[in-house]
Amino acid sequence: MEVDWLWGVVGEQSTRAETIKLWWGSLVYSGGKSIHGLVEISATDVDAWGKAIDKLLYAVANPNASEAYRADRACKNPDRLTRLAGAMRPDKGTTQSLLWLASP
Repeated sequence: MEVDWLWGVVGEQSTRAETIKLWWGSLVYSGGKSIHGLVEISATDVDAWGKAIDKLLYAVANPNASEAYRADRACKNPDRLTRLAGAMRPDKGTTQSLLWLASP
């Protein structure tokens, strides 16, 4: 699942990603205004997926948390495309870059 923050400068977003202790697979700079983190969701069926997403969204998009620590809730769709490090963004003329990758 992708998690991203659409507010704050990239340095602040990176600090948030470090502060929120999740099982990050990677962190990618979009080449625009945000950092996108991939989180592995191990689910055997749709119900398990939904429960895992609810837990994750509470962790990163808790409405009781300050706005700076709430991720974009629109990122919960499993069919959503994600940011790929090294990809060129024709709309911005920039390249997306890998900031961090989990070791196997």
